[in-house]
Amino acid sequence: MIPLDQNPSRRGRYGKDWHGMSEKGLERETEGISVGEREPVVADSSPKGGRLRSSWKKLWKGRKRKALALLLVVAIAGGVVIWRGRGQTASAATTYQEAAVERRSITNSLSSSGTLEPADSYTVNTLVSGEILSDTFEEGDQVAEGQLLYTLDSSSASNSQTQAKNSYTQAQTNYKQAVEAKYPTADMSGTVSEVYVKNGDTVSAGTELMRICTITGDSVDNSIENAKISMENARSSLENAQETLDDYSITAPISGTVVTKNAKAGDNIEGASGSTLCVIYDLSYLEMTMSIDELDISSVEVGQEVQITADAVEGQTYTGVVTEVSVAGTTSGGITTYPVTVRIDETDGLLPGMNVDAEIVLEEAADTLAIPSSAVTRGSGNTSLVLITQDSPSAESAVEQESPEGYVYVQVETGISDNSYVQILSGLQEGDTVAYVTRSTESGSMMMGGMPGAMGGDMPAGMPSGMGSAPGGGMPSGGGPGGGFPG
Repeated sequence: MIPLDQNPSRRGRYGKDWHGMSEKGLERETEGISVGEREPVVADSSPKGGRLRSSWKKLWKGRKRKALALLLVVAIAGGVVIWRGRGQTASAATTYQEAAVERRSITNSLSSSGTLEPADSYTVNTLVSGEILSDTFEEGDQVAEGQLLYTLDSSSASNSQTQAKNSYTQAQTNYKQAVEAKYPTADMSGTVSEVYVKNGDTVSAGTELMRICTITGDSVDNSIENAKISMENARSSLENAQETLDDYSITAPISGTVVTKNAKAGDNIEGASGSTLCVIYDLSYLEMTMSIDELDISSVEVGQEVQITADAVEGQTYTGVVTEVSVAGTTSGGITTYPVTVRIDETDGLLPGMNVDAEIVLEEAADTLAIPSSAVTRGSGNTSLVLITQDSPSAESAVEQESPEGYVYVQVETGISDNSYVQILSGLQEGDTVAYVTRSTESGSMMMGGMPGAMGGDMPAGMPSGMGSAPGGGMPSGGGPGGGFPG
């Protein structure tokens, strides 16, 4: 039997016995020695050799646990660095813009755009067909309401009207005869010798002299009623025929300007097609419709003055007036607007269809103290805070409020405002200089941390190489060789 300490298969490089040695003891023995410096150990086929293999496995498992722990620590540290880097922001570099308190005019207004429309318009067409025999106007002419515009060939309509007139005349005669059958009357004026009058009585034409009862009462009444119905129908037909005949003479429905003329003498028109003969505009005034936001509509009233400008007429402002504020709103994209009608009487240079801008003046202040709107920090009611320079005259009224170096806060009362300036009623005076933030820039670095390399070749010395670049995919598994150590 070979002594334990003399068995080369069970002794290390320095003659130490591998068998039965604890992992800690083995680590102490191999401390400072890299894996590459160690001589390979060849296990024999004896049971003792199996115990040596088991010792290597224990060594590998111990080192694997330490490696995993180290990886976990590094990963957590990297995550903290990343989190701190992403959340870290340097203090903002703030720049203040200064402006002097000045006197100016401020107008609080509502603005909108729209298209000009005529006061009234009418498209002239006809329901009857025929040839245009004459026209009495040209495009651009002024026409009056009721003025004859076109005359169409009405021969067929005239014949129908004549027939209807004859039918009505006959119906009238029939009705008269039916009535006379029940109530006979004298055919002429004269002296009656007997019956319903005394000798010597004087009668006039139509006076009933006698009643002839050759027809029963019901038959007479029916004849009268039928004759009356026939006469009324004939009269209605005559009226319709007359109206149709009138349609062949086309007149202007409104007074205004002929802006379009599509038909002329000699043209044949089809009434059923609804074709337009001409278009007339009433240009006595113009109108436009403003769309006002629901938040502002309560400020708009009939009679308010409106300033109108048009790109087509440079350098000129027109005055309009609100004539109607509709209560029927239109909602689009979650925003509700209300139409407001504006009338413009002075229209020199303006034409229907032009695009215009409109401004309703709600409030106006002339020659008043004003500062940029950006300089005001809103408070309760009309009270606000404004940042001013320390050398401003109103700095003596500074309030206790933390402020940037060289500036103080003062309390002010504000009035009306426009898009750029706000009126100052109290708290500031001429000679004061206000300050407000124009821009704020942030600078800083973000620490992006992570694991060095690819968790591979830069591992600390002494760590098994299989942790970094094990063939077949990284961490060794029990299924086969991973990185040089037996698995």
